[in-house]
Amino acid sequence: MKIGVIGPGAIGCLFGALFSRAGHEVWVLDHRPERAQLLDRQGILGHDPNGQDWRAQVRATAEAVRIGPVPLALLCVKSAAVAEAVAAARPMLGNKTLVVALQNGLGHHPVLDAALPFWALGITSQGANISGPGHLIRGGQGPTLLGFLAPAPDWAWARLTETVAMLSQAGLPAELSPDIRAAAWNKLIVNAGINALTALENCPNGELLKRPAALALMTEATQEAARVARQSGVSINADPLAMTMAVCRATAANRSSMLQDVRSGRPTEVEAINGEVVRRGQELGIATPANELLLARVLALRA
Repeated sequence: MKIGVIGPGAIGCLFGALFSRAGHEVWVLDHRPERAQLLDRQGILGHDPNGQDWRAQVRATAEAVRIGPVPLALLCVKSAAVAEAVAAARPMLGNKTLVVALQNGLGHHPVLDAALPFWALGITSQGANISGPGHLIRGGQGPTLLGFLAPAPDWAWARLTETVAMLSQAGLPAELSPDIRAAAWNKLIVNAGINALTALENCPNGELLKRPAALALMTEATQEAARVARQSGVSINADPLAMTMAVCRATAANRSSMLQDVRSGRPTEVEAINGEVVRRGQELGIATPANELLLARVLALRA
């Protein structure tokens, strides 16, 4: 299949590289022309946890018109860049293009609803870091869940089912989720408890469990997010704190995307994660002081 990957960050490079290695034609759309040229020449260079190095050939460009319509487009930019990225990718999006969004947080969902007639949501537990343009370091591995938050046509469901099979064949275990909204909230709760703290503590995920003050704030942030989710009518995990701590242990050496962004001087997704908990808490009349603190402290890092 001809696959478009919008955004050459860690998840975009990971999915694009593994699809390429599985025999698919992968095109990467990058808003930076010079980086696109580099990726087009060198491909994606990967390093696995077992120490194996590899290379995946992809095509890359800053002009979506060069790619043309694709059956499958993976939207892999950060949540704040979604509107701009979708607008830039329009020449790739045909009448029967399935767009799968793989962002953290929930705040960008209304943006996608306004920009696309329908779209699929992807929730992945794959861990990856970028050490340089097109240089991918794989981290913790976990399943990828796919589903629709709103009604979609039969052909889109068929394409999504095909995508699940393709991901699994490419080495990215995937499955259709019967309740992708709950999956999105479960990941938001985990991210609310981990990502901002790793950025503030400047440490990998597992280190948070060894720091009493960080663990206490993680506890409060996850419990607040869980209360907001339940009050919103979402059937989340029965023990969100245990779920968050389990992710910390399973991805102990991983540097969260927010920590990577802070270290690189890039904008973070804290407003789409902790900020979304705060916003929805305000709508529901639920106090979220821990998430408010994390939001303010991460935003202050760039002040």
